[in-house]
Amino acid sequence: MVRKKTNEVKEVEKSMAELLWDQIKDVDLNMFALPNQQAHKHLTPNFKFEEALHVTLSSQAVLPVLEEKIKALRFNSKKLLLSQKSQFVVISVEQ
Repeated sequence: MVRKKTNEVKEVEKSMAELLWDQIKDVDLNMFALPNQQAHKHLTPNFKFEEALHVTLSSQAVLPVLEEKIKALRFNSKKLLLSQKSQFVVISVEQ
C-alpha cells in the first residue's frame, strides 16, 4: 500500500489550560524597573492538567504582580482566579 503525503493540517481543540496560557503569556509584568517583562519570561506552563493552567514561577517576586494582572483579566467575560497548589500557581476561570 502506498500512502500519499498531504499538506493537511489538522486543527486540534485546545484545552482550557492552553487557552488561558494564550491569553496571559504576553501580559506585561511591570517589575524590577525593567522594560519588556512579559509573563512568558517569568512563568513556565504545565499542560498536564487540562481544566486549569498550572505554572511555576521563576521567582516568588513575580507572584504579587501576577495576582494584580490576573484580577484585571477576563476570559469569556468571567473572572480569572489565581491560587497556589503545592509547587504550582493555578490560574482558572470563575465558575
